[in-house]
Amino acid sequence: MDFEARSRFRLNELGLRVHEPIRVIQKAVFGGCVVVHSGERIAVDGGTARHIFVVPRT
Repeated sequence: MDFEARSRFRLNELGLRVHEPIRVIQKAVFGGCVVVHSGERIAVDGGTARHIFVVPRT
């Protein structure tokens, strides 16, 4: 995740941390998405989503 400290802190509070597995379950028109992490759904706006880099599992 490529964020400034304040944004990274907020994502850590939500449970989104570096190297944590997440699953994208819905994509929005303007670049946002909904992800599942530890059974919780979290909506991520497009600006934030552009800074999260995901490596697909095979």
